[in-house]
Amino acid sequence: MSFDFYSQLSPDKRGKYDLMLDTHYILLMCDLGLFQEENEYHKKILSASWIYSMHDTLKVFGLNPDSYPHGSISANRLYYEVLKNYSKGLFPSGSEYSIFRKGLINFLKLRRDDNSPTDTKMFGSSYTLKNSSSRENKLYRQIDINIRHSATALCILCEESEDVDTSFIKSSFLTVYNRIDDFINNKQMWNGDEFEHLTLSSTINFCNSFILKSKDEEIIEKANELKQKSEHALLEECLTQDEVGAYYWKLPQNHKMTKYEFYLTFFSLIQVKHLLSDERIRSLLKRILCNIISTNKGKGLPIYPIDQYDTREIILPDFGTTGAMLYLLFYIIDNKLGDNDWLDYCKNNFNELLNFCLNVFDDPKYYHLSASENHAKILLLPHYNYSEKRLHKLNDQIIKIKGGINKFLDKPEGNYKKEIEKINIEEEFTYIINLLKMWNLSYNDNNKKYDDKLESYPKLGAFAGAFISSAVKVFFDI
Repeated sequence: MSFDFYSQLSPDKRGKYDLMLDTHYILLMCDLGLFQEENEYHKKILSASWIYSMHDTLKVFGLNPDSYPHGSISANRLYYEVLKNYSKGLFPSGSEYSIFRKGLINFLKLRRDDNSPTDTKMFGSSYTLKNSSSRENKLYRQIDINIRHSATALCILCEESEDVDTSFIKSSFLTVYNRIDDFINNKQMWNGDEFEHLTLSSTINFCNSFILKSKDEEIIEKANELKQKSEHALLEECLTQDEVGAYYWKLPQNHKMTKYEFYLTFFSLIQVKHLLSDERIRSLLKRILCNIISTNKGKGLPIYPIDQYDTREIILPDFGTTGAMLYLLFYIIDNKLGDNDWLDYCKNNFNELLNFCLNVFDDPKYYHLSASENHAKILLLPHYNYSEKRLHKLNDQIIKIKGGINKFLDKPEGNYKKEIEKINIEEEFTYIINLLKMWNLSYNDNNKKYDDKLESYPKLGAFAGAFISSAVKVFFDI
C-alpha cells in the first residue's frame, strides 16, 4: 500500500477512524436477519438477508418492498467484499458469522438447474414454490434469475473455490457468458434492464475473477473477450456528454432511482476500479466532486446532485455518499492512476472528505438513506488496527443489539425505538443506538418469523480463503 494516510493522522483521528470502521461493522452485522422458510421438499430451512435497514430505502427508490429477497442473502457482492476486507481477507469462525455463512450458502444454492422445469444454470436471489405441471404433486423452486445475481454468485464461487474449472462452475460460466454476449450483440434485448451500466460492471467484475483464477484456456479466452466487449459497451454506449463535455450515465427518465445517480455510479465503479484511469470516468468523479458542501463539520457530498434539491431546502452532506467517494479517491491515489495534477486533486479532496466522515459517522443527521448498502462502502477502506480481541468486543455488542431487535420482533406491535433504547451496550458505542433508530422494523408481517439468536446456531466451518479440493460439492452439501 503506497498511500498510508493513517500514519499521518493525529492519535485522536486514528482512534476516530478505527471507531468509524467498527461502527459500520456492527451496523452491518446487526442488519443481517435469519429466519425460516420451506423448501420444495417441505423441509424447513434457515435463510438470511440484509433486511432491517432496506425497507424504507426500497420505497424511496421506487421499488416494490415485497420484491426484495427475503429468502436468501441479498444478491449483493458489496457485503461480501466489505466484510472480507474488514476481517483482513478471512471470515472468522465465530458464531456471529454463522448467519452470514448460512445466507451465503443459500444464495449460492439458488441456481436454476435439475430442480426446475427450465434448466438455465443461472443464479437468482430468492425463490417461490410452484407446482410443476409436468410432475404430478411435486413442487419446484421458481428462482428469480438475472445476470447481475448470476455474475455476483459466480464471482464469489470463483474467489472462494480452490478449483474453478469444475463442470459445475464451468457450466454456469458458459451460460452467463452466452446470455451477456447475446445482450451486448443484440441491443434490443436490454429493454428489460433499465440500468445497463450496473449489469455491465458486474459482468466485468465476474470476468476478472475467472481471468485470475481459471486455468482453462477456453474459459480465460472467453472471459477476456467478454470483458473487452463489456468495457467497450460501458464506456461507449452507457455514457453521454453534455454541452460542456462532462460525462453522465444514460439513465431512465421516469425511474425514482435516477435521482440517486451518485449511488448508482458508486455501485458501478467500485466493481470496475481499473477503469478509474479512463478520462470519461474521471469526468464522472469530477462532476460529483463539484457538489461538495461546506458545513461546520467539514466538507461532504450530498445524496444526489445539488441542482435536484428544492432551493428552500437546507442541504446536508450524506455520510454514505461521501464515504463511497472517499474509497474511490483512495484507490486512485494508492494505485497512482493519473498524472501528478490529478493525484494532487484527489489527495486534497480525500483529506477534506475523510475529515468530514470522522466528524459525523456517529450522527444520524448525516445518514440520508437508512440502507446499509449506502454507508457500508466505508468498510472498503484499509483496516489498519484489526485484532481478534477487538473483534470479540464488537461481537459482544452485536449480540446485545440483536437481542433487543428480537424483543421487538417478538411483540412487533410495540414501539421499536423505545425497545432499542433499552439495549445496554458499552458506553463507547452508545451512539449506535441512535443510528439503529433509522431502521424501520415495524413493517415485518406476521408470516415471517425472524430469529437472530446467534448463540442458537452452530458454526458452519472456516469458509475462509479457499476451499478444499472437493470445494463446491462439500460447500453445497452443508
